[in-house]
Amino acid sequence: MSKEVAKKTSDVPANIDYSKYVEGAAKVESLTSQIVIPRLSVVQKMSPVFEQGKAKVGDLFDYGTQEVFTPHGQHFDFIPVFSRMVKPEEKMVENRWEKTGKVTILTARNEKEKWDYELDGVPHRARPEFQVYMFSPTQLERIEESVPYLMTFRGMSMKMGGKTLYTAILVTQQKYPCFARQYSLKTVFDQEGKDTWYYSHVEPKSGPVDPKYFDALFHWNRSLSELADTYLVVGEEDFSEPAPSTNGTQNNQY
Repeated sequence: MSKEVAKKTSDVPANIDYSKYVEGAAKVESLTSQIVIPRLSVVQKMSPVFEQGKAKVGDLFDYGTQEVFTPHGQHFDFIPVFSRMVKPEEKMVENRWEKTGKVTILTARNEKEKWDYELDGVPHRARPEFQVYMFSPTQLERIEESVPYLMTFRGMSMKMGGKTLYTAILVTQQKYPCFARQYSLKTVFDQEGKDTWYYSHVEPKSGPVDPKYFDALFHWNRSLSELADTYLVVGEEDFSEPAPSTNGTQNNQY
């Protein structure tokens, strides 16, 4: 079974009126840079956690707890609470791609811009990625004490899973919010020549989300839309996954 580690366990008595204490008690400052969002990603052969023996190729790994979240072959059900398409910039340094720290929000206005380019003679690239903040259904019972996971669809996962989820959210967002519907994710093996990898496959799951959780989910949706860049994401810098080959040419199909 999946490990719901972002779901917190509480031993606070439930039969006490805490309102007067909450109202008058001193509180910590709300610093979004100190809020930790655990990241989920598919383990590949070049992933550090595979090399360290923490997970197997194809597992869905939780970088918050440094444990396998969902083993390969099992489904993970989730509820998207906020998503966005971004283009993080990378540059070539000694035959390796390194992030520059610049991240552009992908919009209809800039989506036709080149993905591969040079700055001062140095190769750069900025490939679309789909960032999805999500809750698992088992977190909903304690939604007020839980934080969402972040999963980024890129490379083959962007083509095979990210596009499906993006399209589903896009075509239904005028009827109901993204968090009104559940989805199911699993990792799928693929091979092209000598290269092998696992990508994320996503499909809608039957059954709506209980409306009693909508207020809390809506709160997270609004907070993430305004402050997503200020949250600390665990494990954001050590991810690696093959991207579709462009054979040296620009490819804007994702």
